Amino acid sequence: WIVYGTLIDFGSLLLLHKLLKNEGMRIVDVLGWRQGLSDTGSSGISSGLLSSVGISLVIVLVMAVVGPIAEKVVYGSDSAPYPMVPLPTWASAYALLVWPIPWAVAEQMVYFGYALPRLQQRHTKTTSALLVSIGWGLQHCALPIVDVRWAIYRFIAPSCLGLVLSWLYLRTPPSVGCK
Repeated sequence: WIVYGTLIDFGSLLLLHKLLKNEGMRIVDVLGWRQGLSDTGSSGISSGLLSSVGISLVIVLVMAVVGPIAEKVVYGSDSAPYPMVPLPTWASAYALLVWPIPWAVAEQMVYFGYALPRLQQRHTKTTSALLVSIGWGLQHCALPIVDVRWAIYRFIAPSCLGLVLSWLYLRTPPSVGCK
């Protein structure tokens, strides 16, 4: 399913490219990584990379806290099943070194760079954050399909993370992800 996930991510990026092109924007505009100097005098690309590292750390920290809590809520004293089978060496290397890049980029851009600012144009910040977080949680409960408890477990943690990331993105300048 990791390969299917990569194909889905690249498909999402192609669709995002088409939607942004219709708005006269590019994917780099959604990232907020602009060449030249930012308002603070730092390079737009270097500050974008620094922001990405910071967001990655937030993701790891939030999931380290929320993941075990979600597991406890859904499974009680049992551990959540992990339906991953042992992978061949090449597949393990792919899963660790290649897949996280399109996966993270596609999700961040689609949900927080594209959807969140557009929802904000129609809804309050809170409603926009909730909608994005619920959508993100629903996406994560779909793969891999194990059972209902697994789907609930896979919904809770990403939804909570989505709320934290929405809050962070909503605190950034409105020019990021908007025309």
